Amino acid sequence: MACGKLILLCGASGSGKSSLAATLGEAIGATLLHQDNYFLKAFVRYQDRVDDSFEGPDHVNWPRLRCDTLEALKASDWVIVEGHLVAGDQELSSHASMVVSLHCPPDLCKARRLQRRKRPEKEEEELADYIDLFVSPAFLRYGRPALDAVEKSCGRAATQ
Repeated sequence: MACGKLILLCGASGSGKSSLAATLGEAIGATLLHQDNYFLKAFVRYQDRVDDSFEGPDHVNWPRLRCDTLEALKASDWVIVEGHLVAGDQELSSHASMVVSLHCPPDLCKARRLQRRKRPEKEEEELADYIDLFVSPAFLRYGRPALDAVEKSCGRAATQ
């Protein structure tokens, strides 16, 4: 049985999840788990991607992320799992003490993602196109509905 408390930190790519997780994690001594570390596919150049499969829930090793989260909860007072899809996983959500949803305008998310590191101009253009074609629409397709459902559920719980 898990002993620690779990915080799910969710939001679109570039919304500030990793930065907030690092700051909060350091402040409370939390174990951090990043959804990005559980991707199933090897990196493929942005220009070679043809759909949103790198951005959807089928691209995450959920059994391993769940297992690592439960193990971390046994050993830590606090565990933070951050990712753009973590709110959509029912098992993780069922263990969460708190779900934090970061809202950020899409243009700001895109700018932050592009500014994460220096890239050659061509690669930056390819990433910008990829964000427009697949990242933002995939978040609206997979991530946003999960966050809306969690927020609605929290609103119901607060009024009952």
